[in-house]
Amino acid sequence: MTTRTVAADADSLADPVTPGSVDAATATAAPPERISLPAVGLLVSRAAGRVLVGARRLLAPLAGDRARRVAFRLVIGAFVAAILVSYSVPLWYHLKGEQLLVVTSGSMQPTVREGDAVVVHPISPTELRRGMVVTFWTAAQSPRRLETHRIVDLKTLPVTTSDGHLVYDANGQVETRQVIQTKGDGNAFPDPNMTPVTNVRGVVVAVKTGWGRQLLWAHSGTGRLLLFGPPLLMLLGAELLSWRRVPRRDRDPQKGARDAAPRAL
Repeated sequence: MTTRTVAADADSLADPVTPGSVDAATATAAPPERISLPAVGLLVSRAAGRVLVGARRLLAPLAGDRARRVAFRLVIGAFVAAILVSYSVPLWYHLKGEQLLVVTSGSMQPTVREGDAVVVHPISPTELRRGMVVTFWTAAQSPRRLETHRIVDLKTLPVTTSDGHLVYDANGQVETRQVIQTKGDGNAFPDPNMTPVTNVRGVVVAVKTGWGRQLLWAHSGTGRLLLFGPPLLMLLGAELLSWRRVPRRDRDPQKGARDAAPRAL
């Protein structure tokens, strides 16, 4: 099962997105989205327009300036709440010593589905057991990826060089290492490559259904644009309107002072 990290974790976003097996998700950051400027403007204007129309309908019973002020504050508050939720959730898990990863493939269905998010808690290699669902770095692929699969076996294997020769320690004994064999719940066969236990990043302790799509969108270029763009445009527009309503005399204090000064007859 492919997984990607979402912000908050510093080593998750440069490895957030840090993501070993068949249809796993990569942990490297996804390539930036390419959006044309006309499309950007259209998206922002549509989002802002829909929000304002909804606010007007909701506050239709109210009248005048008071209704506009209430609508403005409600809309700005809704955007601020959405921004806080999308960025504070990954941070909250990071502060607890855990990591929130987004599932980007279906190899673990039906246990975990594409678009879900999983909470990964650190675990010692000595605590690993058959049946655990773990997130680990792939050992064979390059670049490495983060993958989330279930442990089906634990083995001790000899260490070999890239050309297949055994590696011996200082006492002439063959070096060994602990590895795990994994399998996606939705796959017919185990993963072809063994994974060293030192590559395991943590064990899955919770599945958050549907969180992944929302988090990926909020942290994408389009998501940031639509979350931050409309409220910033509204604040800018409110500032320009307030400035236009100020009398010209008040905009130029020196001119006002000259007009108010007494003139000799």
